[in-house]
Amino acid sequence: MAKSIYIEIKTDMNLAHAASIVGRALGEVSFQADLSGDYEEYPAFVAVHGLRKYVLLGAPASEDDIRDHPTDGLQLRIEEPDEASCQNTAAETLSALSAVEAFDCARLG
Repeated sequence: MAKSIYIEIKTDMNLAHAASIVGRALGEVSFQADLSGDYEEYPAFVAVHGLRKYVLLGAPASEDDIRDHPTDGLQLRIEEPDEASCQNTAAETLSALSAVEAFDCARLG
């Protein structure tokens, strides 16, 4: 069963530019705009790298935002095949993204 990690990314970049920067920071992970509608009101970019799936979510339009604490930040969701992989990935990803000066990152949950 897949496990997920969530990382909040605060930045002034638009979602497409941030997806490009996140992909480079993670080692040439290639994000593509999600056209499937799987993330409903959230604009999203998706990448698959090995067994790992990345989803970079933007903020929804204000009229569609049903979150308890709306922010303008981005959220990176990483799906891993197991819990042990999740813990390693969380630390590696936070380290890589924290090196990007335009990002302020924190693990959620």
